[in-house]
Amino acid sequence: MRSGDLRYPAEFVREVKERTDTGAETTVYKVYLKVRVGYKTVSGREFIDGGAETMETTIKVVMRKVEQQRVLVGDMVRADAKEFKVLGVLEFDKGRSLQLMCKEII
Repeated sequence: MRSGDLRYPAEFVREVKERTDTGAETTVYKVYLKVRVGYKTVSGREFIDGGAETMETTIKVVMRKVEQQRVLVGDMVRADAKEFKVLGVLEFDKGRSLQLMCKEII
């Protein structure tokens, strides 16, 4: 993987349920990882083969694997003033990098 491909600083956000002082349960979004990523829309062939819905923008996000934190399906990625929801996680380069299939949150 070329380092120039990872040009966007990104934050990975996870939904966490917390209890307030009154005992009510609330949902809070917490940043758990900050790394550099690259992203691009998927090609037409990948779009059709993946069975993606036509009303969504499907994005492929590439990053180096971080051993201390796992990226899970359902997490959000904030990069380049855009937000993406992770739909799938794939390992590449003998486990050194990750490719995340995401949809853009509008």
